[in-house]
Amino acid sequence: MPSAGDNGTARSRASTPASVSGRRGLETVCRCITAIFVGYAATNGCIALTGEGAARLGMPAAEAVSAAVLLGLPLYTGLVIWVFGSARWRRACAGVILLAAATTLGSVLL
Repeated sequence: MPSAGDNGTARSRASTPASVSGRRGLETVCRCITAIFVGYAATNGCIALTGEGAARLGMPAAEAVSAAVLLGLPLYTGLVIWVFGSARWRRACAGVILLAAATTLGSVLL
């Protein structure tokens, strides 16, 4: 017998069709992979570009790298929030992949 505060929500979650929960599970896995690995690559490229740019502008190399890493931490957090907060996961994934490709290519060419 359900309690007064239950309102039958346990039954409605359990009766979700397998195709719907399967798609949501796949979407969640894609978001996790994009946020963790592709977000890391994008952040790594931004850190490399920022550190190299600051060093070329006359900042000592150790301080340039430290400043770039400190700026990369909120960037990575923002990318993870964007991937999981976006209503359309494919658009967020495409944006992060493009950012990762551009920053990685830029850091290799610089």
